[in-house]
Parts: sequence; C-alpha cells; structure tokens
Amino acid sequence: MTNPIVLSLLSGLVFNLCHISLPLILTQSISQLGHTALPFALFLLGSQLASLRLTQMAPVGLAVMMKLLILPSLVWLFSALIFWLPQEAVAAITLLAASPVGVNLYTLLLGENDNAALGGAMVLSSSALCVFSLFFWQ
Repeated sequence: MTNPIVLSLLSGLVFNLCHISLPLILTQSISQLGHTALPFALFLLGSQLASLRLTQMAPVGLAVMMKLLILPSLVWLFSALIFWLPQEAVAAITLLAASPVGVNLYTLLLGENDNAALGGAMVLSSSALCVFSLFFWQ
C-alpha cells in the first residue's frame, strides 16, 4: 500500500468516483510531465541494462519466452478449447496475454538487489520481441 504506483492508482480512483476535477493548470502540468515519462523510463532501463551480466540473460530469456509464447498458448487453449468463448473474446485475451511485460515490473523491483536490472531486461526484450509474438497470435 505504500508503493507510489498503488497510491496513485487509488487516489485516481477516489477522484474519479467522487467526480473531482483538477484545475486546468494542474492537468496541463501533469500532461507535460507525462510526455517525458516514457523517454526517461527508456533511458533508465538502458542504464540498468548496461550493468547486466551476460550470465543473467538466461533467466531473462526464459521469462520472456514464457510470457510471449507459453502464456498466450495456455490462454488460447483454455479460452477456445475448454471454455468455448466466442472467437472475438479468445482473440482479445490471447493478444493481451501475448503483450510485453509491463514497465511497472521494473519500478516494483527497483528496491531489490540485481532484480531491477533483470526486470528492466525483461521489459526491454519482451517489448522488442512482442512485435513477432503479437503478429503470430493475431
């Protein structure tokens, strides 16, 4: 509950449910800050990857393979062949399962020892490889 991501999600939910709107100057400032978040996150991930040792790439490769190949296969299997969901629903949830690892994994692992670098490598490599997995699963 003390994680900044969880706190921001909960506060956004409270503001939304209470129909509280923020002042225009604040929303514009947050919007401009949000435009810089992705380039900064990629820069931070790259700096973490520079410290990653080659021996640590095996668990990253295994995790990315599981996320991009095995998880969507299981989702497709269960949704199409076991639960007999409609074709549109099967396609939607299979594509969601084949999506890359979320960047919030990296932020959650920042306090851990070498796990932040591994999480960053998973985010970066799954984002690069999901182009192929999403094309395959569509």
